[in-house]
Amino acid sequence: MSMDQQKQKLGRNATIIWLGGGAILFFYDGGISNLISLESLVFLFAGMFVAAIVVGGVSLWLLKKQARYLMKKFGNPTTEAGKNAQILGGYIFYGIHCLLCVLFLLWSYNSFYWNAAP
Repeated sequence: MSMDQQKQKLGRNATIIWLGGGAILFFYDGGISNLISLESLVFLFAGMFVAAIVVGGVSLWLLKKQARYLMKKFGNPTTEAGKNAQILGGYIFYGIHCLLCVLFLLWSYNSFYWNAAP
């Protein structure tokens, strides 16, 4: 997979998690009327670009760092140990990427909408 395809995949995953998770948060907080408001549409629409850039960029940096570490530790990725490390590293990376997306969404939503009650 080329680097451009990897960037697109990371950005697409961040956008999907942002839109799906944001819709769930708005629906949970105030029902369907809160989900279909101008405020939620602006938050979801503007946030999907920010999430793709921020989370996608951080994830791409982590991916490059992980690839450098695995190449240094296992050397040749065609050996059995190299293939196993690559597969396990891919699953771990995908979990970290999804966690970053969800944490960024919750942090952003909390910053704008969850106010502490007096």
